[in-house]
Amino acid sequence: MSGVYAENVVASLPISNVMEYVTLPAPITLEGRVEVALNEFRYQAPYCSLASGSVTWSGSRALTPLGDLDLGPVIAQVSCADNTISVTGDQNSQ
Repeated sequence: MSGVYAENVVASLPISNVMEYVTLPAPITLEGRVEVALNEFRYQAPYCSLASGSVTWSGSRALTPLGDLDLGPVIAQVSCADNTISVTGDQNSQ
């Protein structure tokens, strides 16, 4: 195999670190941790030639001016093929 690749990699960080790079259209503060688990990843400019894994937001809570929302675990499956990134997930909380 040639080029940059990764297999079975897990990264976990506070969602506040992620939110430094995201602008929301409302005054919302998010709490919890984000975990990215990559089963496989193969780099191809600008993103990836192949990737599969998941993103999990645990302890998910949104603090809004209208009240706080406990969202429960948020899990999404992530894949990439020829620089096309797909994210799918289910919503189970009310």
